[in-house]
Amino acid sequence: MAQMQTLTNTEPSVGENSYIHPTSVIIGGVTIGNNCSVWPHAVLRADTETITIGDHSNIQDNVTIHADPGLPVVLGERVSVGHGAIVHSCVVHDSCIVGMNSTVLNGAVVGEGSIIGAGAVVKMNMQVPPGSLVIGVPGRVVKSGKDFTAMTNTNALAYDHLREKHLNNEFATYNSKL
Repeated sequence: MAQMQTLTNTEPSVGENSYIHPTSVIIGGVTIGNNCSVWPHAVLRADTETITIGDHSNIQDNVTIHADPGLPVVLGERVSVGHGAIVHSCVVHDSCIVGMNSTVLNGAVVGEGSIIGAGAVVKMNMQVPPGSLVIGVPGRVVKSGKDFTAMTNTNALAYDHLREKHLNNEFATYNSKL
């Protein structure tokens, strides 16, 4: 069972048919929508402000999500947050990918259907237009006005299928004989 901790009248809430890996840590005012997945060693810490994750979103291995007072984290529907990413006090709209080992900082807003490339750093208060591709350190928009929605939704759907398999115990139990 995942570590879920209640803090001073704020407790995590997990929607229907969501998969929460046992090694993940979810603290405080975290609301996870329906059909979501939170993978190994992800940390969602809402001790000073809320974190809201929309339906069909996935938080992959080793992701850290945290929020400062007055700056909640809001992730829309069908958002994929890639392995090792950091999401801090920002808004990521529907159908986005936050790439592996990327960082989205305080006050940033990522528009619908956008992709934050692997390793990119979205600066504080950066406004990413819908349908954008952001790469680099610091992150810069290299494409805008493009429809990445088919790609982002395909990624979210792949994790939806993986979530279902884990919920249905379709994987053999790991048994190490070291």
